[in-house]
Amino acid sequence: MRTRRKPGGYGPGSATFCCEDPHLPCSRGPEDPNDVRIYQLMTTRPTVVNTTTSIPDAAKVMTSKRFRHLPVMGDAGLVGIVDITDVCRALLGPDVSRPTDPPSRSPRRIS
Repeated sequence: MRTRRKPGGYGPGSATFCCEDPHLPCSRGPEDPNDVRIYQLMTTRPTVVNTTTSIPDAAKVMTSKRFRHLPVMGDAGLVGIVDITDVCRALLGPDVSRPTDPPSRSPRRIS
């Protein structure tokens, strides 16, 4: 069984599906993972944000397109990657970024 992806390659929105026809092209590449190169897997024109994009705008892009990560571009090129956790923490405030202990509960007797 061969694996194919929707046109557009890998990344969000490119769901994997299987086909039995060995004559159909398979964008996944050779079966041996040691023969697959990054250029065969990468998204060639990714959605990006720039360093001046607001947090709510980045959140809208991430949720509407179902992205977990967004490249951040500056004047000189790629400056970093923001992930959904970074965006959620920024939107929810600093208290969310610290793990908290669950509240202690005394055991209840069930009658």
